[in-house]
Amino acid sequence: MNSIAGFLRLACVLVVLAQGSGQKKELFGPGCKPKELILITKIELESCLTSFEDVNGKHLGTWSPGFPELDVHQNAPLDGAKVQCGLSVVAQGLEKVSEQQKLLYQNENELKKRLKDTTWRVQLLGLCLQNVLGGECFPKPSLPEMPKYLFERKQWGHALLKAAEHYVGWLYNRFEVLKIWQSRRMKHKVLKAKLHKYKQESKYLL
Repeated sequence: MNSIAGFLRLACVLVVLAQGSGQKKELFGPGCKPKELILITKIELESCLTSFEDVNGKHLGTWSPGFPELDVHQNAPLDGAKVQCGLSVVAQGLEKVSEQQKLLYQNENELKKRLKDTTWRVQLLGLCLQNVLGGECFPKPSLPEMPKYLFERKQWGHALLKAAEHYVGWLYNRFEVLKIWQSRRMKHKVLKAKLHKYKQESKYLL
């Protein structure tokens, strides 16, 4: 890492990994920690995007067709099947970008390693969220066709990484909302139980 921002991202990943060190054994069971895994995935996607721009350039414009499965409204509800489809597009897209970079640049670089690691992380996240949210993506969406010309191919890869980062950021925010809602629901249940207990005890005092 040659920047303060990059160092902070790495530090954040290490902290989260340290907090979830017992997570490996439980990753695919009830103990998988979705928010922590989503956060790590988001940070890795941000690093992929930065590395991509370092290698391919920042001013690539936009690739207008976009990726429909990753275009979600900020307040859209969490739907297990749709989440699986979204993550499938992210994983497939990362693999395509990785293939493209291997053709363009023969030497190994940081971007290629990041893309490989992040693809694996997205696949793990998909398994974790399937356990938490349920749902299955069927039929699996196909990716938009890779353009013919080099500059447009770079636009495709850049757009995929930006859309993937946005999508995983949306997932993180939705889980934050879900956590708040669950906390309020639990408090309501506790209050209701206390009220019921108070009514029951009041009967004996009359």
